[in-house]
Amino acid sequence: MLKDRLLCYKASAGTGKTYALTVRYLSLLLQGVHPSSILTITFTNKSANDMKRRISQAINDITIEDKLFLDKIQEQTGLKYDDILARKSQILKKYLSNPPHIMTIDKFINSILKQFAGYLNIKDTYAIKSHDPDLLAFEFLRKLEKKEFDNIVEFSYNSSKQYKNIIDMFKQFDRNNQKIKIDEIKDDIYYLAKENLIQKANIIKNYVLNHDKASKRAKDAVNFKTTTDITSSTWAIKEKFEDYGLFNKDMQNADIEYAFTEFKDAVKKWIRISNNYYLKKLFDIFLLWSKHIDEENKKENQIYFDDISTYVFKLLHRDIKSDFLYFRLDVKYDHILIDEFQDTSKLQYDILKPLIDEIVSQDNDRFRSFFYVGDTKQSIYRFRGGNSNLFGHLIDKYPQLKVKELNESYRTGKNILNYVYECFEDEPNYISKPISNISNDGFVKVVPVGLDYGNNKEYRQILQTIKAMLRIGVLPQNIAILTYTNKDLQEVYLYLKQHLPHIEISTDATAKLIKSRYVKAIINFIKYAYFQEDIYKSNFLSQLGKDIRSGIELKLDIKNFTVVEMVAKIAKYYEIFDENVVKFLEISKQFSSVVDFIHTIDNLDEAITNTLALGIRLMTIFKAKGLEFDTVLLLDKVGKMKSDTSSILLEYDDIDLKQIFYKTKNKEFFDENYRIALEKEKKLQYIDNLNTTYVALTRAKNNLLVFKKPNSSKLHIIKPKKIGKFTVVRKDKEVVIKEDKIEFKDINYGRQKQKSVQNDKKVGSIRSSFFGIATHYCLEMMEKFDKASLDISIKLTIANYTNMLLKEDFDKIYQVCQNLINDKRFQDMIKGYRLLKEQPIIYDKETKVIDLVATKDEKVLIFDYKTTRYQDETHKTQIDLYQKALKDIYQKDIYGYILYLDAKKTTIVKC
Repeated sequence: MLKDRLLCYKASAGTGKTYALTVRYLSLLLQGVHPSSILTITFTNKSANDMKRRISQAINDITIEDKLFLDKIQEQTGLKYDDILARKSQILKKYLSNPPHIMTIDKFINSILKQFAGYLNIKDTYAIKSHDPDLLAFEFLRKLEKKEFDNIVEFSYNSSKQYKNIIDMFKQFDRNNQKIKIDEIKDDIYYLAKENLIQKANIIKNYVLNHDKASKRAKDAVNFKTTTDITSSTWAIKEKFEDYGLFNKDMQNADIEYAFTEFKDAVKKWIRISNNYYLKKLFDIFLLWSKHIDEENKKENQIYFDDISTYVFKLLHRDIKSDFLYFRLDVKYDHILIDEFQDTSKLQYDILKPLIDEIVSQDNDRFRSFFYVGDTKQSIYRFRGGNSNLFGHLIDKYPQLKVKELNESYRTGKNILNYVYECFEDEPNYISKPISNISNDGFVKVVPVGLDYGNNKEYRQILQTIKAMLRIGVLPQNIAILTYTNKDLQEVYLYLKQHLPHIEISTDATAKLIKSRYVKAIINFIKYAYFQEDIYKSNFLSQLGKDIRSGIELKLDIKNFTVVEMVAKIAKYYEIFDENVVKFLEISKQFSSVVDFIHTIDNLDEAITNTLALGIRLMTIFKAKGLEFDTVLLLDKVGKMKSDTSSILLEYDDIDLKQIFYKTKNKEFFDENYRIALEKEKKLQYIDNLNTTYVALTRAKNNLLVFKKPNSSKLHIIKPKKIGKFTVVRKDKEVVIKEDKIEFKDINYGRQKQKSVQNDKKVGSIRSSFFGIATHYCLEMMEKFDKASLDISIKLTIANYTNMLLKEDFDKIYQVCQNLINDKRFQDMIKGYRLLKEQPIIYDKETKVIDLVATKDEKVLIFDYKTTRYQDETHKTQIDLYQKALKDIYQKDIYGYILYLDAKKTTIVKC
């Protein structure tokens, strides 16, 4: 028996949730529990696969030296060290010979549906598909009867909603349809309330229009045409007629006040009746939509991914009793472990609840256990149904549940952790004081972005920060850029790709395992074997660099092999084993059949293995959840924050749906229940934003840079800060170097702070070093090589380096740069060329930065600035290295030049 049969962990970011779950799983195995009776739920395929690897590795790596791990297991099991180690080979053999039931919540629910699909008149060989909303919406309209079609048109007209908006509202119904009960309002009652409202409003309107003391503005205010115009008017929300400023004293009397009171009563009645009327009409249309989906699914023997949970819920609550269903499951689960429980939806919980209830109320003759772990501060998926209240609901529901907290971070440096705490400490009951278990202190810098942030898709400050990092040795694969929206992500990605063409930059779409070359080839081979369509054959051959008109030598009968066997045979025959294929081979074990593989492989979220190939990672905060990075750049949202445009408002009482409202402008002034529900929703949206910010800030291990707008910021909770020393992890060795000189003071102006100092032994003083750095900076800041650009650039240079250099230094920098732009030979050389400044490239696993690259047709010119007066052979060696690197990138003629910059003249040396 375990010490804590029912256990919950509240775990802050980076405190070892996966570690705790691994300890729990091994503790069960050591107690003799069979792997097949343990259900472990995660929320992504990546997490599931990582968990499988972590557990097998943990079993294999248990040694007497790992006292911390052994202590954790001993605490749960009561076993001594010797007993744990003695059982190691036994449990490893059992684990490896019995596929563990570690899977996503969606896969578990789908496994239930597979067994009981017949009860819904669906074949168990159904394929899983993703929604094509536009096609579904078109087909739905096409198949409607005339009366049904007319009902949609009428609803669209009365509610002023476009067809697309109506379909969007179904998404909210779809997740909560099991609880929706709406009173029916007859048409005659609806139109009677509408007529009454217009009549009472017209009394006010006619009175104001005909009053000789009414101003033009007052008359314009009551010039309404529709009920929406009435209820959204400012005067309509006032308690009394006299409360509206434009209705002056000469217009006020007892009769109009009485008429206004009757008008207010009519508005409230209309709001209540129209709310239910629209909801009922909408729900009736939704039922038709659901019927259409069901018919399509049965006809095509398919199920849309979003509908799987809904179907299983129907099975449990309408078609089959839950005890019968779970009794009939192929596998009996006595132990349940759930990771990231705060992301569970009410629908998913309702499906799991019978199993959890049975375990908690354990029979005396069977050992059962329940374990879940999560962090409500990381609940960021409410928009797709996640309900963090479930976390606390289970604690209240099961008083015998033991609750523990994990608050010691094994990811993040203490400066970052303390800063996160500072940001959130004023939020009541949100965060507790964290503890860092990391030796590195960490670096934090909040960067106020300029007014041009995001304008014309400009992200110069981000670009120059990255260049500065690359200069001092930060590896691209150690940098992650986090954005709030996909739109921002795409803009930043395109901007950086344009300005850093030689640096690999990846997004979630480009970093998927299924997008890697050889994995993509294998997928297309299997699809060709299944569909026998030439497009897949051509895709396969092109990925291998073969003529697409040639044939495929390997013949595979897909009926005789499992998916993992096919993957292995294809990889072996064509000799395309790399680390991504090896990973894909392991993952392919999860597919039950070729059909399962064909219809779900395109949804695989696993990332490629080679992080070097990923380069700089660019992703939304939502995709970054659960990940960690050495250096994080968190970007504020570009543009204004969008208001909530949804048409449906759902109010919950803890975890249960309490009420549903149809949203209209000013409704909160006429309906107190709606006002309360709206306030609740605003608080939830505020917490959503807090949680998203918390997740973003806690992705960083060593360095955190936050780019914050002065106004309309998503990062409103972020406080100005700069603390610690920037940490550089050199190459793949775990060697940490603290760079004392890296201040990033330039970031406010969008340009680099310093250039990596070359091995010039004759340049000794700090001042001369900064002179060289500032000169490079000034040249980089120049939009063009002309006087107008120089006059702007020198001002920014002075502002940026005023604490490091003297006035005479800046005068000299100006003269040096002016000499270059006045040099006719230089201007002739770059005329007509595309210029790229401060270009980082990776060559032989090292990052190099070229001061200026000029490209045109079949020629590439590279220039390296030197502010020293002497010429050195090492300078030419450096140019030679650049030329070699670029020859691997460009299939063009490469020419290298050194520009010796001096206050008297510019000297150009060809290499």
